[in-house]
Amino acid sequence: MRWTAGAVLGAAVLVLAAGCDSTPEAPADATAGPTAAGQPGPPTRTPVNVNVAEALAVSTKEFNLLTAGDWAGAWQLWTESAKKQVTRADFVAVNRACPAALRRAYKLQDVQPVNPQLIDLTYRRGDAVHHGALRAVGGRWEFEPDAGTLVEYANGVAAAIAQRKAERQC
Repeated sequence: MRWTAGAVLGAAVLVLAAGCDSTPEAPADATAGPTAAGQPGPPTRTPVNVNVAEALAVSTKEFNLLTAGDWAGAWQLWTESAKKQVTRADFVAVNRACPAALRRAYKLQDVQPVNPQLIDLTYRRGDAVHHGALRAVGGRWEFEPDAGTLVEYANGVAAAIAQRKAERQC
């Protein structure tokens, strides 16, 4: 498991360093340097400065905790906003009563730094593709689950368990 997590982290960092253009376009009115012909060149680009390795360590920890069945530990890594939408007690109760297949690895598919405080994630577990985010809050990275995860708990524990059972997710 550690090797897989390390490989995913390493691969994501290499993808970002080698082929992933995470720098946003400068505004259209940005001053551009002149070209050899004296015409304005392309706009100057400003790189997004993000500690991707540090951020991805949080997602790796989140995914490892979920895979191991440590739902309280995984919930603890969430953003305050997500914690307000789903209590730890509800998250743990639903997952204890109807756990998704444990030991099924999460596979990171795409990592997109949006700005220095936000990284969008796309990940896969089995056939399902999910989206989430990592947010820098108070000098540390926190995991923000996708909207579908948060909505699942909106009608309470019993409804979330019933829905999972109906969809044969546990």
